[in-house]
Amino acid sequence: MDRTRNGVTNDKGWSNWRSDNKPAADTLTYNFGSTQPLTRAKLYFYRDGTTSWPSSVTVQALDGSGGWQDVPGGPIAVATPTDNSGPVIDVPLAGVSTSQLRVVMTAYPNTHMVVSEVQVFGKTAGVADVSGLARLTVNGTPVQGFDADTTAYTVPLTGSAAAVVTASAIDTAATVEVVPTGLTGATVTVTAADGSTTSVYELTFERTAAMTVPVVTGTPKVGLPLTASTNADPADAALGYSWTRNGTAIDGATSASYTPVAADLGASLAVTVTASAPGYASATADSAPVVVLAADEVPGTPGGETPGTPGGETPGTPGGETPGTPGGETPGTPGGETPGTPGGEMPGTEPGTGTPGGQVPGLPNPGLPLPGTGAASTNVEFSNASGGVYSDGAVLARGQRLTVSLTDATPGATVSFELHSTVAVLASGVVPGTGALTLSGSIPADAALGQHHLVLVVDGTEVSSIAVTLVADASAADAATGQLSNTGVELPLGLLLSLSLALMLAGAVLLKVRQRRS
Repeated sequence: MDRTRNGVTNDKGWSNWRSDNKPAADTLTYNFGSTQPLTRAKLYFYRDGTTSWPSSVTVQALDGSGGWQDVPGGPIAVATPTDNSGPVIDVPLAGVSTSQLRVVMTAYPNTHMVVSEVQVFGKTAGVADVSGLARLTVNGTPVQGFDADTTAYTVPLTGSAAAVVTASAIDTAATVEVVPTGLTGATVTVTAADGSTTSVYELTFERTAAMTVPVVTGTPKVGLPLTASTNADPADAALGYSWTRNGTAIDGATSASYTPVAADLGASLAVTVTASAPGYASATADSAPVVVLAADEVPGTPGGETPGTPGGETPGTPGGETPGTPGGETPGTPGGETPGTPGGEMPGTEPGTGTPGGQVPGLPNPGLPLPGTGAASTNVEFSNASGGVYSDGAVLARGQRLTVSLTDATPGATVSFELHSTVAVLASGVVPGTGALTLSGSIPADAALGQHHLVLVVDGTEVSSIAVTLVADASAADAATGQLSNTGVELPLGLLLSLSLALMLAGAVLLKVRQRRS
């Protein structure tokens, strides 16, 4: 029966000839494998010296329940051609959908039948010639202004990370090829399924250098050097520095380090860093300010405005047998049994209003941002899996789970939680309608040890950053010098100072008792 569908319409494709007892009817069945919408069937018969074709034909289709149903118009009488050729029957099948079709043939008496070809026609999807794009994204963000008929786009990017370009064709059978052109762009070629058309889309990347918020380290005193540090992307970007005093640039202060002079006493110093690289737009970032003290000062404000000591004075030392020395010029009262009071005032007995620049007596690096008031924005909070809040100087471990919370953000904005200097995206998302978003991610297990920054980027712009130190594991983080495990618990400033005052008084009493026993 296979020879009845070989495309030859004038051969002996099938025959039921036998020498005697020729069958009165015969059937040819064709299986399509699945249900197909049909349009018509065409039957070719062969003249084998006599009327070697059926007297009538009935075409039947298999229905959904497995029964055979006559197609409309049957049975069909087969006329004998007058030109001695075999007859050809055209059977309409409009509206017929089936997985199998059969031809039931009724023979002339004691006559065999010969079929050359059976052709069945149906509706099927053709191969498309469409080569356009339906969607084009860079780093997961749709290309702004995309249209299938527009083939050139400029896309802004930050930093040197390779862009991930994703393209989807209108016709899923079309071929899409994305070829990067270095860091400057990419070419997307779409070829139609039938190969007849090709569309080429060109992407040009306009890159801007990226950098972390500069951090000023050192003791902010006259004569002691301060140093600014930051991480830039690309890593070989040239860094330019401009130190400012109360917001005004200082002439000649254009290096990474600056040593405060007498004119800086009591002023707020900050540094503006600019990162520049070929092929990149420059990036600029400002450090948090620090307040400059005199060379012999310790953090604090005069007059008992905060718990601490007035001016540049320090608590008195024992005057022989009792703490303190005579005179009102320095802390202490003559012959006193308790630590003296400067100028008649007890340290910290008046309500304080804070110290300049967020400084606290006795804390290292006076003038640097306090935890929670450093480079992180007020609507951004970096924390650990237990909810403990992190700030500048936190010590973290490889593989540690971190969380960042963002509030008062623009709905629909794209947010990326990253570890710098070598940029590693810890998590990303889109701000919902509430304007609040929380992202969680883990520090890569192979991240380089040492200084890094946790950075929050919104719509390609860095909005918050804190400096952190990365160590090998949690035990190393706990053992790091000056760094306890960050559980998110912070003691209020007033409580810390009250504890300091209590310890001073207790020390003075203990000294007096020992003197009396001696």
